[in-house]
Amino acid sequence: ALAEAMQEEHRETSGKEGLILDFLEKKIPENWEHMKLSERRMFLSGNYKLPEGERLVERTRTCAVEIWTECFGGEPRFMGRRDSMEINNILTGLKGWTRINTPRKFSLYGSQRCFEKELQGIVEK
Repeated sequence: ALAEAMQEEHRETSGKEGLILDFLEKKIPENWEHMKLSERRMFLSGNYKLPEGERLVERTRTCAVEIWTECFGGEPRFMGRRDSMEINNILTGLKGWTRINTPRKFSLYGSQRCFEKELQGIVEK
């Protein structure tokens, strides 16, 4: 029974991992930090027209509440500790993303511990 429960939890996590990977790989408007949540959700669902001259850029950081809210469509106030831990565990296992323990400011979510994308080909000393 325990093994079955662990397998089921792994399957659920794997499904979420795929969604998170897709979310992180999707390029976003360069003014993402200044967009309202409704605009972000419209963009992610394909219903947002980019303003003239607006470029799409790679996402360079994320946090658990951003993924909960924008990737899974949840409301921040309903995100529990278990949800946060599950998302952070998935992010920790992703290649190319590094956990930053010093909280960083997110326009919609305040100060959060986050993950930053590792820059390809650049070795920081």
